[in-house]
Amino acid sequence: MKYIHTDNWVSKIQGGINLYPFEELCIDELINIVPNPIKDTLIEQFKMLNLGQREVDSRALNFYRIKWGILSTKNIPKLSTKQQETKLLKIEITLNNKDNIHINYWVVNGIFFQITFNKDISKYKNINVLNVTKVVKAWQSNINI
Repeated sequence: MKYIHTDNWVSKIQGGINLYPFEELCIDELINIVPNPIKDTLIEQFKMLNLGQREVDSRALNFYRIKWGILSTKNIPKLSTKQQETKLLKIEITLNNKDNIHINYWVVNGIFFQITFNKDISKYKNINVLNVTKVVKAWQSNINI
């Protein structure tokens, strides 16, 4: 399911990207793993995020909400975090039975902000199946549910 819609005019004006199928699968995994109180808040946040930017080395995605040309967090529901910058989840996946990728999901000031990868994921952009081999539920020590 497509949760974050970055294929819009705001994204194009601000230098945004369209997510690769692989990146959308990574977001699906996040939603599938986190418990309902967090999931519900994330889905509401995702509806409001309208700009995605991929870092040059294709090892991270950053997400924002732009309103009237400026960054806006107004009215975005927030997760109750213990720190300003909080790791939400870490997963490890195996692709093609050989390539291992570590994926971290980050929240800043209670709002979903970033997905990081331990390597350039551009060569995997069209992958449509993830094999999750490890899950670290970082929210258990970082998020107040």
